[in-house]
Amino acid sequence: MQMDKHAEIYNTRKNEILKSNDPEHIRQKAICLLEQGYCILAEDADGYGVASKYCTAIDYLEYGLSMLKSKHDSDPTECIIWKYYVALAYMRYDRRIRVESTTCLSYFFEVIKYLENFDDEDKHFYIARSYIYIGWISIRDSLEANSINSFSGDFQNILQHPLEACERAYRKRPSDTVVLNRYARCLIKNFTRIENPKDTNDLE
Repeated sequence: MQMDKHAEIYNTRKNEILKSNDPEHIRQKAICLLEQGYCILAEDADGYGVASKYCTAIDYLEYGLSMLKSKHDSDPTECIIWKYYVALAYMRYDRRIRVESTTCLSYFFEVIKYLENFDDEDKHFYIARSYIYIGWISIRDSLEANSINSFSGDFQNILQHPLEACERAYRKRPSDTVVLNRYARCLIKNFTRIENPKDTNDLE
């Protein structure tokens, strides 16, 4: 009976939060959605899951991020870091359904643009990972001209010269295992295409 009473109190409180427009309650709901989306990604860190799984992760992350940004006092740095994970989800989803990853590229570029003025190691993680994934996607997918031209300035130049993105990632975090792994695979893929331009084999 005591447990039932506590469960009822908890359930009442949960329903109050779910229906509340209090800024702190909105934040709690947003973080719950974002962390659920992150957990889906973390369960499959290598990115070999099915498309529907990543579609679900995108739904959680996008909805949670929009809710977090709706708070008038939301932290833009926190929002942009969550956007990195949205980009990661799009990258994996787009790969499963075999479409060009222009959405995730634009999100990765947003992360870089916002965080590049911060000089601390935590931010370097997201900048380096964004650069290396941009380089990898550009080389792996052989982006069409229309996709490249949808960007401008330095970002367009990076897409035209994807090894530059890899080099920037390496300069930011030379000991990052993901950066080193993807940089090596980019070099291999690039070399293979120079040697055999008709090669269409993908490296996952």
